[in-house]
Amino acid sequence: KDNQNDEDIPTFDSEEEPKSIRSRILPHIEKILKDPFGWLFQTPVDPQELGIPDYFDIVKEPMDLNLVKERLESGYYKRVEDTVRDVKLVFENAIQYNGLDSDVGQVAKNLLNMFTDGWERSNI
Repeated sequence: KDNQNDEDIPTFDSEEEPKSIRSRILPHIEKILKDPFGWLFQTPVDPQELGIPDYFDIVKEPMDLNLVKERLESGYYKRVEDTVRDVKLVFENAIQYNGLDSDVGQVAKNLLNMFTDGWERSNI
């Protein structure tokens, strides 16, 4: 074993019941969607409608909150970490494409922090 401290790092790699994952994550998604700017991240980015034809050149793994919710409802997620990763990806994509200093980037950062803080507090 290369790193003797691996056992000190908490891991949450185990599979969970999709219903359990849904009940743990969905309240955090709903809180984001109730935010005045949450709607920005609810549906997929439409590069044609928004006039940003290079979107898929920059964002390689698009994600939106409705897709996360659909995946939660369908039992797609087997690990809570994968769900958390996808929620974070929604906002990280917005920051990557728009830049942190843009209005969208700032909103994405704030909502990402809201999610991360809420998620961490609920899992202490």
